[in-house]
Amino acid sequence: DIVLKDLQGHVDKIIDDLPAQRKKVFELSRKDGLSHKEISQQLNISEKTIETHIRLALKDIRKFMVEDLDLSIIIFLLLNLIK
Repeated sequence: DIVLKDLQGHVDKIIDDLPAQRKKVFELSRKDGLSHKEISQQLNISEKTIETHIRLALKDIRKFMVEDLDLSIIIFLLLNLIK
């Protein structure tokens, strides 16, 4: 679906715009499936720091979802009504 691709594009942009270390931690966790311990060992930072980076990245993504999701839902509904 176009709307889902659009939403994914927005989320990808948010992730791309994260500070470098936060982006790296988030991608290692969510895309590569590494545990906090594995990321901690790989990047030589504490597991608590890993948790903070992931929490802040998710906060940024949620912020987008709350602020911009309403518009995306409206577009999705309009597109489905046109079909």
